[in-house]
Amino acid sequence: MKTRPGAGQVPYAIGGKVHMVTPPAPKLPRNADRALLRAITAAAALMLAACIVWATVNGGELLSRMVPEWASYTAAAVFDGAWMICLGLEWVARHHPQQARAPQVAGWVFLAVSMAAVVENGRVHGSWAVGIVGAGVSAIVKVVWTLLLRHYATPLDPMTQQWVDRERAQLAAERGLLQVETDTLHARAYLAGQRAALGLAEQPHRPVPQLDAAPAAEPATPAVAPAATPVVAGHAYGAAPAAAQVEDPVQLARIIDAALADESVKTKSDMVRAVVTAAPRLSAQQIADEIAKRRDVQIAASYVRTIRTGRAKPPAGQPAPEQPAPGRGHTAGPYL
Repeated sequence: MKTRPGAGQVPYAIGGKVHMVTPPAPKLPRNADRALLRAITAAAALMLAACIVWATVNGGELLSRMVPEWASYTAAAVFDGAWMICLGLEWVARHHPQQARAPQVAGWVFLAVSMAAVVENGRVHGSWAVGIVGAGVSAIVKVVWTLLLRHYATPLDPMTQQWVDRERAQLAAERGLLQVETDTLHARAYLAGQRAALGLAEQPHRPVPQLDAAPAAEPATPAVAPAATPVVAGHAYGAAPAAAQVEDPVQLARIIDAALADESVKTKSDMVRAVVTAAPRLSAQQIADEIAKRRDVQIAASYVRTIRTGRAKPPAGQPAPEQPAPGRGHTAGPYL
């Protein structure tokens, strides 16, 4: 068994003599599904190579009637090469359905052109059947690779897809800003070299405006990432300022889970205060429902309102203090 480079060492004794050794790497169990998927991918690659040869020969033979063979076969390789490039673009954009849509449509268009060339070559040789069957080779390979790409492209739920799209947009903005800054530095270096060669005085550099990677009206990053930050025991209420601005229901649910997961939250009042601190925008009934769903503790909405406002309930059996009648300054009786 192979050892793991950089893995921690453990004491190992033989005959009472101890040395620090690196334990061997564990052997992963065999996965029949993964092995089958690899075999399918290899078979699809072989089919793709055969399709390239077949379509190129047919297209080159058709075009060789007008141009030299070296030019005709070179041009014929473009027919299948175009939709195969589109397959690669679909793979790169497998987690971005909107971006992968254009390569999908273009791939089918290029495939139709390639199949038409094969059918025409069969007609020229006096056999429509050979042309149609030959064109079916490219169609079969295209369908096989389309199904294989759909298997690898795991779909994301709408909210996660939006989060991924925003991350991609932010990274694209940062890459664009980096390219602009690099071009600016190259231009300044070129101008400085030209001025030095001509003996001109160097001009003072003007300050470069700093651009934000995201619009100012919208925060560049959410207040809380989708993967909720672990809450240390005893500090469940510490995330309230950031959580108060969270509007994503998935993120808010994770914040409430973290608040109620604290071991120090035991009583009903502690549960109510934890949820109120984590999600102050929820109503009293919503807070009671969240606690019942996670802790299986039934709490009335009126109790939640009492804890939220901080007013203590009067002891059981003691009547509430009487309020003075409206319009009178005392309650001693009509004779005073």
